[in-house]
Amino acid sequence: MLRSAFDAKALAQPSERRVSIDSAESDVKLDMRADACADRIQLIAARLYRGQATNFRPPGSSFALALLLPS
Repeated sequence: MLRSAFDAKALAQPSERRVSIDSAESDVKLDMRADACADRIQLIAARLYRGQATNFRPPGSSFALALLLPS
């Protein structure tokens, strides 16, 4: 693995956010992904989902806006 390109991943439990779906409040999980190459972030994606899988079938599941704030 040290002689070739590889993916490094760290497991982090998803946080939860409260959203309004059809005028009813519900908790959804939040998953953030950062894809990097050569020490530079190429893409940041945020997903909101319900249940065990990160699919977009349940109401309230979707991509979410991810903003980078200056340090």
